[in-house]
Amino acid sequence: MRSLLLFLAFCLLVVLMAAGELKRSYDDAYARTSIRLQNNALLVGEWVKGVFQTSDYLLRDVAANFPPSELRLGRTSAQQQRRWVHWLDAKLQTLPYAQGLSLFDPACIRRYTHDARVQSYFDASEWDYCRLLRERPTAESVVTPMVMSNLGRYAVTQARRIPGPGAMGSGFVVIGLDTTMFSTLLDRIDTGSDGVITLIDSQLQVVARKPALAGVVGKSLDSPMIRAFIDGNVDVSVGRRVSQLDGQPQLGVLRKVEGLPLIVYQGEHDQVWLRDWYARIWKIGLAALLLMIVAALLLRGYWVQLALALRLEQDIVQRQRLEDELKASEKKFRTFVEQAHDIIYTLDLQGCFQYVSPNWRDRLGTDPASVVGQHYTSLVHPDDWPVWLSSLPGKTSGIEYRVRHADGSWRWHTSSLTPLFDEQQRPSGILGVTRDISLRNAHELALRQARDAAQAANRELQLVNAQLSNLATTDTLTGAWNRRHFEQELQRELIQSQRYAEPLSLLMFDIDHFKAVNDRYGHPVGDTVLVGLTRLVQRNLRAADTLARWGGEEFVIMMPHCDADEAVGLADKLRALLALQTFETVGQVTASFGVTQCRPEDSPQSWLKRADLALYQAKAEGRNAVRLLA
Repeated sequence: MRSLLLFLAFCLLVVLMAAGELKRSYDDAYARTSIRLQNNALLVGEWVKGVFQTSDYLLRDVAANFPPSELRLGRTSAQQQRRWVHWLDAKLQTLPYAQGLSLFDPACIRRYTHDARVQSYFDASEWDYCRLLRERPTAESVVTPMVMSNLGRYAVTQARRIPGPGAMGSGFVVIGLDTTMFSTLLDRIDTGSDGVITLIDSQLQVVARKPALAGVVGKSLDSPMIRAFIDGNVDVSVGRRVSQLDGQPQLGVLRKVEGLPLIVYQGEHDQVWLRDWYARIWKIGLAALLLMIVAALLLRGYWVQLALALRLEQDIVQRQRLEDELKASEKKFRTFVEQAHDIIYTLDLQGCFQYVSPNWRDRLGTDPASVVGQHYTSLVHPDDWPVWLSSLPGKTSGIEYRVRHADGSWRWHTSSLTPLFDEQQRPSGILGVTRDISLRNAHELALRQARDAAQAANRELQLVNAQLSNLATTDTLTGAWNRRHFEQELQRELIQSQRYAEPLSLLMFDIDHFKAVNDRYGHPVGDTVLVGLTRLVQRNLRAADTLARWGGEEFVIMMPHCDADEAVGLADKLRALLALQTFETVGQVTASFGVTQCRPEDSPQSWLKRADLALYQAKAEGRNAVRLLA
């Protein structure tokens, strides 16, 4: 055992050392890669800032050389306006990837644009660049998140304030930068075979990505993590994540571009930055396995030598041990018999006890010596003599009988009997082993009584459940199905009808002027009319038809395998029978019927509504009538 513990401790030490080395190498790879990605993200961010600095130089030039007075309405001739348009277009041509260049007055109204084909006047009060200039009166220039331009291309807008009095100065100049410029910029950066660079704006829209993916530019990311990073105070975030764009696990760096609503994401797929670490797992794992195999072989050799030594020692002491065991065998047997829980006894062929074990006194309260020589009939209950006698000739187990206790009570015992033979194999007696099972029998009796009580309670519970089920599905007054049960049956039959294209009709009716009956004769008489009507209708329905009380004096009948014509015939028959029926106290009453057949596109609600409309037509056209609404 000690050698096994040492082996297990060695294996545990090898595993811990391997795990520690793998953890250290993983941390090194993580640190190296994150530093490299942070440097690349910083470089991309500086390049992006350089792009906006270049465009800002153009905006500064326009703001410095354009007379603010020209932005006032009605101060410029048409010839002068064309000159300024050409001037703006010439400025725009100096900056690649620029989509548009426009001048706005302090009220955010566009007065000039580079394209003579576009109407100059445009109200930009609700656009981001106008809103940001108003919200930041001290800011000389602002950059907005990416938007879709009038030319149908994505662009990022930059605006610069023209110095002058007032919160908005003398106006401002706006330039739109095509996002393909950022894609071209990212293409110049070496990201390796599986590296990723993504430029995201503050609205979580993808501005550019390398490698490019179809339809990814302009896509909005649903990432609470990136949103929290944008709203937080940190400028750089490093971590592992699964890309929403290509679904690959990556180690990535998020870096905010200073002063701009843009974020640079630089990532590298796990299969790349962890390639060396994966190889190291195999190497370290193989080395650890070899060490444990060597240790196991050494342990096995030690155990073989130890087994040989033990076998030699066993051979030396075996003879002495056998001699000692032979001497102790008789003593052990006698002790076993004396201390056994079961009573051991022998009988002669006449049924008299020849030997009983000492524990007879503990179990039955009688001195074992006084039992020897007695016949079994003096101790066994007379009713159990036949069972005992039938078991004597041969080997038997599990016979149960009662034995007299010294206090006069009877104790239940179970015995196993085995025939004894002399040297000539002639029967010489019976060996028996008996055990007191009185407590077990008492427990079995209690268990049977408890089981009988539980079965009786279960039968009573089933009866109550049946009554509750009947109350839950049946109208207590009329005995017809209630509305809840009918709605369940209607749903099932509707599905069956629509699946197998079988006809299914619905008949809805109520008693005409029933309120007058209740008001004149009282509700108990009205209840008698409802019960009588239910009995009349039930006698004239098929077994497959379902009658339910829908509410008050209103009833519904669902008729499977029955088309509209057959349903109208049944409704007219019921109407006529009811008109001829005489009710006690009330006399005769009439009813109006609405009939409709299920359509393939029907829902339970639309079908019931159509039946109700048919009933309404019957009521509106004089009552005591049947109306079909196909």
